[in-house]
Amino acid sequence: MKYDKPNAGVLFPNDNPGDNRPDFKGKLNVNGVEMDLAAWKRVSKTNQTPYLSVKLSEKWTKQDTSQERSSAVADDVIPF
Repeated sequence: MKYDKPNAGVLFPNDNPGDNRPDFKGKLNVNGVEMDLAAWKRVSKTNQTPYLSVKLSEKWTKQDTSQERSSAVADDVIPF
């Protein structure tokens, strides 16, 4: 999903939350660059106030590692 509203974003409940997985996932447009946004539900230790802990990161894309492996093997020098 591309989020193209400048300097704004969206969060949705995560369908598959887990131990380290965020409770919410979404996108944030920062000056025209799409970023990934994640949020976890937390509770303050001092006064038990609920809050969201958020993380902004570069857009994640799945990389094809099969090409990287084949080129690495072809470039290796075997010393015999």
